[in-house]
Amino acid sequence: MIIPKNDVRLLCDKRQFSIVMNNLVLNGIQAINGAGTIEVALAVNKDVIVIQIKDSGKGISKENIDKIFEPLFTTKQHGTGLGLASVKSIIELHGGIISVTSPPSIFTITLPKIVD
Repeated sequence: MIIPKNDVRLLCDKRQFSIVMNNLVLNGIQAINGAGTIEVALAVNKDVIVIQIKDSGKGISKENIDKIFEPLFTTKQHGTGLGLASVKSIIELHGGIISVTSPPSIFTITLPKIVD
């Protein structure tokens, strides 16, 4: 796993944001199936913080990419379809947005920057 060396202050509910990051990293781990990389990148701009989680798995199919944030949608045999729906809801409650591109699968979270 590759993580950023830079740090940033983020005003958020720590428990909720932990759910977001755990879910996205776990999905990446499942996507690479024991062989590959997961990269977390962080960028700070004037007004926003951008977090990207990228995995080297096979990617999300074109027919599923528009559905992955819908509640109860899953492609996993033992999935509930609530993980990414919860992630999207938490990010939006924090004033941010989440998007995905694939392949490779890159989840991009954009959050408002807190001014010190």
